[in-house]
Amino acid sequence: METTQAVSQTGMAGAMQQTDGGQNASAPLGTQSAQNAESGQEAQAAQAATQAAQAAQAAATQAAQAAQAAATQAAQAAQAAATQASQAAQAAEKQAAAQAAQAVQSVDAAAQQAATNSAAMAPPAQAPAPLYPQYVNQQPETLLQPVLPQSTPTTAAVNAGVMGMIVVGTGAMGANLHKVQGGEMNFGEALGNSLAKGAAGGAGAAGAAYASTALTDGGLTGLAVTLGVATGIGYLLSGK
Repeated sequence: METTQAVSQTGMAGAMQQTDGGQNASAPLGTQSAQNAESGQEAQAAQAATQAAQAAQAAATQAAQAAQAAATQAAQAAQAAATQASQAAQAAEKQAAAQAAQAVQSVDAAAQQAATNSAAMAPPAQAPAPLYPQYVNQQPETLLQPVLPQSTPTTAAVNAGVMGMIVVGTGAMGANLHKVQGGEMNFGEALGNSLAKGAAGGAGAAGAAYASTALTDGGLTGLAVTLGVATGIGYLLSGK
């Protein structure tokens, strides 16, 4: 009986050892599988990160190239615009200089014509009075005084009209040249406007001078008549 129990105990112990051995053998196999799975996941994550970095680098390169191309186009457009603006400014400056020179020539021609007309309309100089015996006792300075021609209302009106036309016309032309440069009017419109204003100013000055010379002897009365007539003529000519 004792021998049978000993054999049974020995068999049970062997079976228990075999069971423990099987468990101990299966444990390393599970751990190795988990490690292999974790390594595969890490490799996939690393590969995905590498692909994302490559895609980001490619996108950054494309963006930099696009920005550089846009900057180059903008610089070229700005340079072309600056060149066109410079050429336009030079052309405008040349045109303004030519128009100013033409205006000066027109004013000079008008002044010369006015001077010629004034000289042609001036009365001839009067001959000095003969020396009779009754004038011998007069003072020498009295005898040597020149005889000046008398100014008539017509002569005064012509001289004042020419001067008024020149002054008003040139002043208006100077103001209109600024408008020509600013593009508000062309040179033909500026010249026509200047001539119209010059004619109106000359007419006002001529009428005022004629009225002042014919109706008064000068002084404050002559000044008042001159201002009144010139203002009235200017009002009538500028009315629409």
